[in-house]
Amino acid sequence: MALTRTYLVRIICGLVLFFSGCTTHLNNDVDVKNEIMQVASRFATGDKTGLQEIEGGLSDSEVYVFKSREGQRYVLKKGGSWPGRDGKLMELALHKFCSTNGISPKLLYVDDEKNPKIVVMDYIDGKLLARQDFYNEELLDNIVKNLRCLHSMPINPTFKKRTLLSELKASVARVKKKNLALPSKFDGWCKYLFELLSKLESTAMVQCHCDLSSRNILIENRKKVYFIDFQCTLRGNPLFDIAHLLYKLDLNDEEILRKILRKYLGREATTAEIKRIFFYESVAAFIAGQFRLQWLKNTTTAELDKFMSQATISSSHYLEKGDLRKKEFQTLSQRDKIEYVLSFFKDFLRFGKEAGISFNEEVDRD
Repeated sequence: MALTRTYLVRIICGLVLFFSGCTTHLNNDVDVKNEIMQVASRFATGDKTGLQEIEGGLSDSEVYVFKSREGQRYVLKKGGSWPGRDGKLMELALHKFCSTNGISPKLLYVDDEKNPKIVVMDYIDGKLLARQDFYNEELLDNIVKNLRCLHSMPINPTFKKRTLLSELKASVARVKKKNLALPSKFDGWCKYLFELLSKLESTAMVQCHCDLSSRNILIENRKKVYFIDFQCTLRGNPLFDIAHLLYKLDLNDEEILRKILRKYLGREATTAEIKRIFFYESVAAFIAGQFRLQWLKNTTTAELDKFMSQATISSSHYLEKGDLRKKEFQTLSQRDKIEYVLSFFKDFLRFGKEAGISFNEEVDRD
């Protein structure tokens, strides 16, 4: 059954709670604050009375909406095991910063600052970001304003080791431990990609969202922009957030790209910066592909190589429709499953070429 827009908004509002919050309760209404605390405490003991469960993202968390006695809606989320305690604290810090600066929903409750598990936040009654919103000048200004604000967060020394490169290496290692079939050039791709990222991570490092997409940006009253779902936050180059957003929205419009960079940088982008965006779109596609490799069972390296050479479907075919979740993926035929996963690697190679990088050629030289 197709999801309504309101239901989707509820899903997205829930995603932001993964490990966000603050022990300083931001609502001045004592009765409402106490009610929120009571609901959260009751949930911790297993009593879900009065909570409406909604679908979360790719994590193993539980997401609920509930109403106060006055009818005000709130979102409660109980986080799962991913992305680990340090990742949860990193997300908590960024969401606090964004909440304080008004670019994410207000945080109302967190059960434990040192090991957050249950979080409550305001419910935002808005719409999801859509591709056409990039042609609305006011919205585009507000999206870029939010980006600049997010990237201005002071870097906590505790989190300095958690970078885009370090987490990508860890993610690839987890995939390889599962002894799955991988494209024959996968190791070579990783080696060259890691080398390039290592060079780029030596400069211009900020706290990045790392998962900006239509699902993680809400528009309220046609102009107010909120960023949500900070569970993937890592240190990285700020251009990665811009590239990831363009990639996830399948927005292949050079005029819009140049306009976003002009607003973000305060000047015209250089040719090198444009190519850097294409490179980071390539990185975003690779991240998506290597994560989904673990969904692929009962195949061989030979099959994957065959489909890599023959298949023409790119990930934009899926992203345009809203991408697939694991449950939807399981309903596909084996051929469609393989083509879906490999579509991300197709785009990894395609965006690499637009950035002036031929990953396959570099691998072959090795």
